[in-house]
Amino acid sequence: MFFSATITCSKKPTWKFNGRSFKITYPHWFEKAFTLVSLELLDVLAEDAEFRYTAPHPLGVTFGSYENGSWTGVVGDLEKRIRDIGVTVLSWNEARQEVIDYTRYFSTDYVTFVGPAPRAERRFGTLIQLFQAKLWLLYIFAGISSAFVTSLTWWFYRVKIERDTSEGIIKIILCETLWISMQAGVWQGAERLPKAHGARITLTSWWMVCLIVLNVYCGNIRAFLSINMPEKPLNTIEEILKTGEGKLLAIPGASVVSLMETSTNEVYREAWRIHAKYNQGPALQFLHYFEEVKKGNYFLGTGSTLRYFSQLCATNISECPFHVSTEPIKLDFMGFGLQKGSPLEYALSERIVWLVQTGFVLRWYQKHTNLFKLQSPCAFANTKSNDNLVPLSLHDLGVTFLILLSGLVVATVTFIFEFLICRSKISSFFRQATLIHST
Repeated sequence: MFFSATITCSKKPTWKFNGRSFKITYPHWFEKAFTLVSLELLDVLAEDAEFRYTAPHPLGVTFGSYENGSWTGVVGDLEKRIRDIGVTVLSWNEARQEVIDYTRYFSTDYVTFVGPAPRAERRFGTLIQLFQAKLWLLYIFAGISSAFVTSLTWWFYRVKIERDTSEGIIKIILCETLWISMQAGVWQGAERLPKAHGARITLTSWWMVCLIVLNVYCGNIRAFLSINMPEKPLNTIEEILKTGEGKLLAIPGASVVSLMETSTNEVYREAWRIHAKYNQGPALQFLHYFEEVKKGNYFLGTGSTLRYFSQLCATNISECPFHVSTEPIKLDFMGFGLQKGSPLEYALSERIVWLVQTGFVLRWYQKHTNLFKLQSPCAFANTKSNDNLVPLSLHDLGVTFLILLSGLVVATVTFIFEFLICRSKISSFFRQATLIHST
């Protein structure tokens, strides 16, 4: 957990500042975001500790990152003692702790990411997508196998038993068998049935498979097409890495970057490598990160901040272009940043603890966050999707192919009996011919 740094000084910590004036610093976008809560809290602290504060035009445009041997942004302002208080959601990490101090945190939030909103389900190719690929392959293989067994038994009956040696009989048998299998697969009856028992058993088994599969398929496609189902949004870092699409962005120097860099989790380590690849050079302004999200990228940040800016960037449009993930990557702590060894730390931290315990800070958050709810098509809650419909798999329809397999076994046994009967008839014919010839 995050705890404020300990001030090492010989004097007793100061409670009152007798009208002393301090300068605050914050990113230029901060006035439009959480200023209401932070400054209302700072007003109470200033009145209680008897100090004033001024807010000159902010010099730092970012939270602050370490570049070329020095800190920039809000952290840089505090390190260089240009400002006294950093009024921003300034995450704690070890690198920042070396150059600045923090007050006690007055709010906590989970770091997550915002990405593009799920698009409407693409209907093109739905007829194929309703079955998994291996189920389609098995269906096609079963149809070809049934046609082959039917052709073999039918050929045996026509040529070996009925002694049909007319020209083109093999071609006729193949064409009729394939046509019968195709008709069964499109829910139609065959014009002509084979006379061989084995072929009829095989064809009956294949028809039963087609009947079950096609009924289930048609029922599923009716349900699927009657629901306008959006694509499933990405809710974890691992899902982003699996897609291999989009950049993973974060504000340089943010605590989540340090977490991923030092993590033993390979998923977070890979996420950090992607972040390092695409976050070279000067940091973007906060709102510009959301422009990158619109292009299909992903931006790491605290959940409340991401949800707020999702609404702020989606005004005057009809559809929300963003989706805030539900994955809690890490817990973040929100407090004020101070100069290293600042006498303000003790006075502010003690009063922040009291205001949090009495519920004032929570009340301010509830009051001010309600102001920007429902101002855009992006709901303050996370985007939800209906992903109940899934492609049918072999697990769902495997029993139909067991029916076909059973039919093939029975057909094979029948084929063997027909073969033995044929052998018996041929032997009897030759015996009679030999007897007639001898007489």
